[in-house]
Amino acid sequence: MLSIFLNLIRCKFRYHVTLDEHPVIIVNHEYTNHVLSIGRPDLVKPNGREFKLSEFDLLNINNQSFIIHRGTKHNAVFKNIDKKYRTMVENKTIVMTTDKTDKSKLSIRKVSDNPKNKSFEILHYNECLTARKSKMGTLFIQFTPCNNLKSQRWEAVLKSKITSKYLKIEPKIKISKSEAAIEHVLEELTKYTNSIYYTYNKKK
Repeated sequence: MLSIFLNLIRCKFRYHVTLDEHPVIIVNHEYTNHVLSIGRPDLVKPNGREFKLSEFDLLNINNQSFIIHRGTKHNAVFKNIDKKYRTMVENKTIVMTTDKTDKSKLSIRKVSDNPKNKSFEILHYNECLTARKSKMGTLFIQFTPCNNLKSQRWEAVLKSKITSKYLKIEPKIKISKSEAAIEHVLEELTKYTNSIYYTYNKKK
């Protein structure tokens, strides 16, 4: 009985307590040189920051790294690397805020059961976060109807995997263990998202 209890503690520690140690870069599948990032302070809300799409910059990797967290309501929350800011949806736009209340309103859904396919969708109700290009050629993100587009697919790449390869920084945790922990969180978030959509469609 004691051994079972200890194993449960170890599992919880592995996937929840150490989750903060696995920051990732979130890459778009259509525009593969671009990643989600935390931007400048919000002009309307001084305590907020922009959540935007930027060209990947190794020298600015900390502002382009996020922790994927499962919120208290089982929704997806993206926190910046020092956990000061977290995602929140306002008027179909994602912002970063210091507000600790659970208002993320985001969901994650993996696009395939194939473990080799790491891509997922970021949803707000029935719409997907989409990378789009303006008439001026500027890339931006916006929630649009989900249509299985490459621009609506995202992938989480370990920050430590990038820094170990290009900056020769030794990771504190084995990359394989970090990737397993992230995969577990994405799967748990996907299960919850699928259960919501199943219930919603059943009611319809």
